[in-house]
Amino acid sequence: MYRASWLISWLERNVLLRRVAVVIATCLLLSACGFQLRGTQNIPPQMQRLAINSSAPYGVLTIQLEQMLSQAGVRILEPTDEAPVTLKIFNAAIRNNTLSESASSTTKMYTMHYSVNFEILGSDGKVIYGPNTINTSRNYMVNENQVLSMGIETEKLQKEMQRDAAFQILTQLGSPAVAKAVRGQYSKKHPPKPYSNG
Repeated sequence: MYRASWLISWLERNVLLRRVAVVIATCLLLSACGFQLRGTQNIPPQMQRLAINSSAPYGVLTIQLEQMLSQAGVRILEPTDEAPVTLKIFNAAIRNNTLSESASSTTKMYTMHYSVNFEILGSDGKVIYGPNTINTSRNYMVNENQVLSMGIETEKLQKEMQRDAAFQILTQLGSPAVAKAVRGQYSKKHPPKPYSNG
């Protein structure tokens, strides 16, 4: 009886240790990737209410960006709403370059490039920051005998690059340059009242 009880206790401790190890490993992985949890992004206060106008509103980039902004405490508005600030995402493009080719010509090495532009608009629709271009790339190999599986692999790489681009945009939104731009617009709309002592 005592041995069975000890075994159960030992198993429970092992399960707990494994869970703790998973949590620690996840935190380290997120930290290594440069991911910052909610509250750690320096999103300007003037951008806590933000509309996103994207040429691909249901694409991986837009959805990922909306999720990360929400985690940073930003309220996402519809493009049709009267938003104080609008993030416009446009001109997304993917292209491939051949890096090398095997002697048998059955295997080729490619570089996949993904680029997308973004700019920030004020409440009057005028550009207050940008346009800026985000670039990311990945290398991959194609074997002519495995064309079907490579289609899945390239789609996976495209999604990965779009997630990377979303994080790069989020990082720029927290930059001093963006903070200065949105503060400048806010100051124009809300000029200081003249001082009166009477």
